[in-house]
Amino acid sequence: MALEKEIVAKLPAKDLALLSKWIIRGMNNREIIQWLRSIEKTCIATIFTSFFSSAENELPETRWLKIQEALTEGSSIPDFEFGM
Repeated sequence: MALEKEIVAKLPAKDLALLSKWIIRGMNNREIIQWLRSIEKTCIATIFTSFFSSAENELPETRWLKIQEALTEGSSIPDFEFGM
């Protein structure tokens, strides 16, 4: 796991931003929540912050607020209408 963190930490910020943009666009809310929780546990803080910010910027405000609420609660992942 330490090697993974080191490799990801060396990726240029522009590559991370582009990567996260397309990952976020392809996932439903449940997947985004699980993905961000996984990143938070396994990556360095700057990487998590980058992906977190990308999600906030990429998603519509109402959708992002639901995801942020679920992340803040840290409990079970809520079911969202139409998986969004």
